[in-house]
Amino acid sequence: MEPLLNTIPGGKGAARADATGNVLEYTGPIDAETVCAVAAMSMNTLEDIGALLGLGSARGWGIVSDKRAMYVHRRSDELIVVEAQATKTPESILKKIAQAR
Repeated sequence: MEPLLNTIPGGKGAARADATGNVLEYTGPIDAETVCAVAAMSMNTLEDIGALLGLGSARGWGIVSDKRAMYVHRRSDELIVVEAQATKTPESILKKIAQAR
């Protein structure tokens, strides 16, 4: 997780969880249990929204506020969650997370 976090501008913390939100690993001063649980619970709602809009399966999402941002990328059996300072290019952050191994 540390190498991924180092590629994210203003990265505060990163976590990897299974599809149900159980934390597998994390780095940085974040509440990994909470952010991973919320990310996992949100995926069902985002799947429903994607279906209603004809977009298909959600691969990732981000919430950006004035102070910080939360980015989530879904892989086949896990979630990657990153908390960082808000940026003007959330799409580029999601792409970096998707490309990380």
